[in-house]
Amino acid sequence: MNPSLECPNCGHRANYHINRIFARVNYGLTLLIYSVFGLLSYLLGHYFFDTYWRGNVLIDDRVIEVTFGALLLPVVIAGVLWKSLNDAQDSFNAGRVPGER
Repeated sequence: MNPSLECPNCGHRANYHINRIFARVNYGLTLLIYSVFGLLSYLLGHYFFDTYWRGNVLIDDRVIEVTFGALLLPVVIAGVLWKSLNDAQDSFNAGRVPGER
């Protein structure tokens, strides 16, 4: 159970015991995901604000709720994705072969 891993920078290849392999978060990808969901939140909120707000008069009293929901939905989805990725990472890192170092 010693997989051979290769370094992407120098090309060095070595065998590692399975208990010495850990998952970690890619913060660049995380930043990209939050940026996309933040932009999506802004665009949805801006769209609903422009669509339902005319001058100083609201077309419908629920526009504020719809706009807030449009702003909040992508942030909630990103939070749920972040939580599930962290749970998957913790689950992977917790699984070790017993009796091995």
